[in-house]
Amino acid sequence: MKKIKVLIVGGCFTQQSDIVWSNLYHQIIKQKLAKENNIDVEIIIVRYERLSKCFEKITTVCQQHEPDYFLFHLRAEPILRVSKLYYKYRDSNGRMNRSLNLLPLNINKPESHRHFINRDTISSNVLILKKENVTHYILREANYILGLLVGNLSNALNSYMGLIKEINEFCINKGIKLMIIGPVSRPHTLMEDFISIKLNNRFESCLQFSNVSFVKCLGVYTDDSQKLFSEGGILVNETGHKRIADLIYTEMKNSFIPFVRNKFLPTAQ
Repeated sequence: MKKIKVLIVGGCFTQQSDIVWSNLYHQIIKQKLAKENNIDVEIIIVRYERLSKCFEKITTVCQQHEPDYFLFHLRAEPILRVSKLYYKYRDSNGRMNRSLNLLPLNINKPESHRHFINRDTISSNVLILKKENVTHYILREANYILGLLVGNLSNALNSYMGLIKEINEFCINKGIKLMIIGPVSRPHTLMEDFISIKLNNRFESCLQFSNVSFVKCLGVYTDDSQKLFSEGGILVNETGHKRIADLIYTEMKNSFIPFVRNKFLPTAQ
């Protein structure tokens, strides 16, 4: 059996604790590769929260593990955090602070300070979804809209694009095959879903004629109307994991599997 190392860089979706480990999308893919293609995959998972720290994490892990293949998840969360106009955070002393977030003027508190409430830091098996106050919902949506109007979203997407270009150049130099996994939908709110769609469309169009594979993961229901998210519209459910596994595996048949076969071709004497 051929042995391959796959690096996966993403968020809580890669280690979602409310889903049985064997039913997570990457484990489904691993099982299919072993059963259908005789490929034994070692999976290395790295989580990132901020764009500014991401590339450093990737280079460090690649030096340690030397992966053959790289699945990079585009995450809405880092974009959502910097897209807001008004931002609340705790400083190093634990004190609450408030700031305007103006990326065009290089005022970017989310990249240097942790939000005082970040649902990404909450384990998904203890996440409690309560009915949201209408006023709070409207204020949050307005915060995103105002951030959009001052140019935060556009600047954030440009920063993300710069990161992907850096990652792609690194992978080319190291002989690592790269696949970009698009963001999932965000049906929890209108503006978060809008921003997730903008993130997907920006990269899907830019990568269309590149050497990098792209997998589109947007959607709230399957073709036969099964829900892809748990109650509340934040966490992807088991059906969603299976769907994304199928989408990635389909793309892998065009890029990953031929890559593995070429890797194990006998060298000419």
